[in-house]
Amino acid sequence: MARNRINKNEETNPITVYTDGSADVKANASGYGYLILDSNGRVLEEGSGSLDLPNNTYAEIKAVITGIEAALKYAPSEMTVFTDYKVIPTILRQEIHLWQKRQWKTSKGKDIKNAELWKELKELSKAFNVDIRWVKGHSGNVHNSRCDFLAWRAMRDAAASSALMTQAS
Repeated sequence: MARNRINKNEETNPITVYTDGSADVKANASGYGYLILDSNGRVLEEGSGSLDLPNNTYAEIKAVITGIEAALKYAPSEMTVFTDYKVIPTILRQEIHLWQKRQWKTSKGKDIKNAELWKELKELSKAFNVDIRWVKGHSGNVHNSRCDFLAWRAMRDAAASSALMTQAS
């Protein structure tokens, strides 16, 4: 991935972002979480949210987008984003260019699922030289585990809220 060259006399501000998404189709809920770290590994911010669509891929992509957008306020000189959803870095490196050439269609002519999110993620990662990498989930990485918890909690809270609204109807 292309990187802007930084003058050695300029101060650098590398940021690391961890993200995760979670979905429960039965509970009709999903959520995401992110964690932003400075170059010394200190947590600058963490966040989470729930989504209206109980779809894991959607939640994972939304987590990355939201994490990047939140990290931009720290004016990073470079940004590395970790996701435990292997599909995201693979698609950004290999398939997204083909999708774009095919007008956001698969090789069989079907619409790409979550195309609007993929387009947004492609533009964000390109515009801000974001390096998106895979980290193995549920393997003891403390930052990934925290994001997993944040996403799960947001999903659980959304499911509980939805259940309360259904009972009130």
